[in-house]
Amino acid sequence: MIHGQLTTLRAIEREDLDALWRWYNDAEAMYYWAEPHKTMSREDLDGRYGAGLSASTGRAHWLLITTRDEAGRGETIGRIGYVDLDRRNRHTEIALMIGERDYWGRGYGSDALIAYLGYLFHELNLHKVWLRVEAFNERALRAYEKCGFGRDGVFREHTFLGGRYYDSIIMSILEDDFRERYPFVAPGTR
Repeated sequence: MIHGQLTTLRAIEREDLDALWRWYNDAEAMYYWAEPHKTMSREDLDGRYGAGLSASTGRAHWLLITTRDEAGRGETIGRIGYVDLDRRNRHTEIALMIGERDYWGRGYGSDALIAYLGYLFHELNLHKVWLRVEAFNERALRAYEKCGFGRDGVFREHTFLGGRYYDSIIMSILEDDFRERYPFVAPGTR
């Protein structure tokens, strides 16, 4: 498990699939994921997460975000993961979703992201972590900038949503920038 100040990141268990199914079928939550009309049946969800649920494919790995709890049994609020791990070049794309609306805009996403970045930089020894966010998602843009991500570029009019095109913004954070902003303290050395 990975612990932040407000969140715990842990493996996805079979009992978590109900929450994931609810988020995948919530048009507003999926709007911020840039897929508001995407729905997923329970069968599709079971197939997507399969027997291993959180098992890494080597290039992708998803974790559940809960409210902070040492045993990992806090309230289920979202998911986070890497989706394109490149070990040779030491970088990956990540994605994050806070599916429970009661936790939107309250710092839980930023907290989970910082905890996850610590894992990616300190444990997986990555050099760069990047993501893509739609230009209309101002709350996510603020959170990513707050966590130290900088804007690398724009895919102009990349996402069609609600009858119009939106830019997709590419953002990243480098290992040295993260380590300077969030100095690592090894567990048990405080």
